[in-house]
Amino acid sequence: MLKRIISRLILILLLANLLSWIFNAQSVAATPEKIAPADGRPLLALDSDYVYFTVYKGYTEWNNLVCKVPKGGGTVEILMNNIKTATEITVDSDYVYFIDERYNSPGSGIVWRMGKNGENPTELVSGLVYPFGIAQDFDYIYFTEGQVHVSTGYVKKVSKSGGPVITLDTTTSPQGLVVDSDYVYFTSDRYTASKIWRVNKDGTNKQLLAEGLQTNVDNLAIDNDYVYFAEYVPYQDHASRIGRVPKVGGDVEILASNQWNAWDVDVDSDYVYFSEHSAGKIKRVLKTGGSLETMAEHPSAGPESVIIEADYLYYSTWDGVYRMCIHCELTITSSPVTGITFTINGTPEATPYTDWLLEGSYSLEMPEIHGGYMWSHWLEDGDTNRIKIITLPGTTWTGVYVLAPPVGGVWVPINKLELFAPWIGLASLMIVSVASVVYVKHRKKEQN
Repeated sequence: MLKRIISRLILILLLANLLSWIFNAQSVAATPEKIAPADGRPLLALDSDYVYFTVYKGYTEWNNLVCKVPKGGGTVEILMNNIKTATEITVDSDYVYFIDERYNSPGSGIVWRMGKNGENPTELVSGLVYPFGIAQDFDYIYFTEGQVHVSTGYVKKVSKSGGPVITLDTTTSPQGLVVDSDYVYFTSDRYTASKIWRVNKDGTNKQLLAEGLQTNVDNLAIDNDYVYFAEYVPYQDHASRIGRVPKVGGDVEILASNQWNAWDVDVDSDYVYFSEHSAGKIKRVLKTGGSLETMAEHPSAGPESVIIEADYLYYSTWDGVYRMCIHCELTITSSPVTGITFTINGTPEATPYTDWLLEGSYSLEMPEIHGGYMWSHWLEDGDTNRIKIITLPGTTWTGVYVLAPPVGGVWVPINKLELFAPWIGLASLMIVSVASVVYVKHRKKEQN
């Protein structure tokens, strides 16, 4: 019998702990959505509807691809095949532009342009020696040449409609390349001590922004004020860094260190996102530095390309193209009253509440009583449980309250003495009775 009681007590404690874990669960990043498979290394570009990507499968056979897939996933369309070494890619409203490096065939690299359905492929520039990076503005395609195996490299541009190639700078081993409205930003000296430069779009006023960085700074990102970079540092474990330098020049700030082969980098309004290739992770850190946050893990697939657009992070690994929501809006309201304090993952907030959170699950708990109101239900689904586990993205929940009914009917003032009067009378009667019995016994004893 005792064993049975102990077993039931243990079961009750386990169930209580399980419920506590469920209702106090912390946000857990949802599994990223795989929107396209890829038997190779995809590098990405986006338009309003599609993700475009090259698929690099090596340079010994003509089996590289250019593909596209709807942003939400779906059928993968091959736009071009039989490419030797497909590298970086960009798109505008009408065309897809990409680099065929033609590795191990120097002097045969190509900058391609084709329609977004693969129609009318055109060689904008040919006869290049190891081209790699690509970027665009309204009128021009910008690209780097000579990123490997040659002593001299170049930063160049060509009109999107074709025509003469314009050399903007002569340098050593350039690769990473981005542009804004006024400047071209690029990397050089990737095999020794990487540097970051900027130059006017006409090739004038070249300025050194950063030097003495570690090897293989191959990708850059920009916002209004800074150039952000990732150091790959091949053949070394946990030697990579993520950093930034002002666009006008100045001190280099290191935002994250001890990373394992950081590959690509992109930014939104608050964070720097990067791929940690050899660790198999996608991470982010605040633009001002701080704690690192792991967004996704692919231990055996080597994440590489990273692009932020609006509320989504798109990235590639050696087995596919992925996306995940990074800014998911959650709105909590209450009716017919506002200013109700509730908790989200145990943190107090008040209605009306709106915030952008990571995709994942969250625990909401509304109070049972608020002023003269009591909990009723959730408006969206009628659920009467005031504790709810919700999943982002795209969620609005409204807690409905009703007036609490009066308790006990009409209120009547209470006289505490009257309340205790019956008990006082009963106690007095008992005392008198006991006293009487004692007196009678005492008299009988005296008579005897």
